[in-house]
Amino acid sequence: QHFKRGISAMSYPKVSALIATAGQRPQLLRKTVQSMFDQDYAGELEIIVVFDYVEIDDLSDLTAPANRTLRTIVNNQTKGLAGGRNTAVAAATGEYAGFCDDDDYWYPHRIAAQISLWQQNPEAVAISSSIMVRTDGKDVERSAPAVASFDDLLESRIIAIHPSTTLFKREDILPDGRIGLVDENLPHGYGEDYEMYLRATRFGDIHS
Repeated sequence: QHFKRGISAMSYPKVSALIATAGQRPQLLRKTVQSMFDQDYAGELEIIVVFDYVEIDDLSDLTAPANRTLRTIVNNQTKGLAGGRNTAVAAATGEYAGFCDDDDYWYPHRIAAQISLWQQNPEAVAISSSIMVRTDGKDVERSAPAVASFDDLLESRIIAIHPSTTLFKREDILPDGRIGLVDENLPHGYGEDYEMYLRATRFGDIHS
């Protein structure tokens, strides 16, 4: 990991964790939400789960600890991942926001490390990280570059910069923000994360 630990005592901004789900993986979804409850970040963390195509599961069997909140809502935008994510963005109230797939989870230090890195690099347009991929029973780390620019992303998709590991300023990904919403008009939502990264890096680099 390229993270540098340590957050300024003066700032623990509120962070929104945004999950879009079609309700097909309820146990994995619970693991995802629990990993957010278990963050070692001292600031407030709100988790918003958007359900698509299915009735809302209120996840009432999960108990949010102090400084954590959980909301479950229905997708009120275009059906599919992009619309679900945009529904979550509209409902979020954090200064920062990050998406997560319903079959991924966050290591406990993720948010604290990313906020620390952003405080050290305030010019960044987003903060990401490396990812660990489990395949055939093995964990394989895919390392993200310390800095990725627009030109870097044109040259390579950089798979290690993943939507489940990237944190944005929420104001940037609102409809009138400089990056804007996830594009709901891409055919079948294909490559929506890559397209969003290309728009984002017009305004700065992604740090990891």
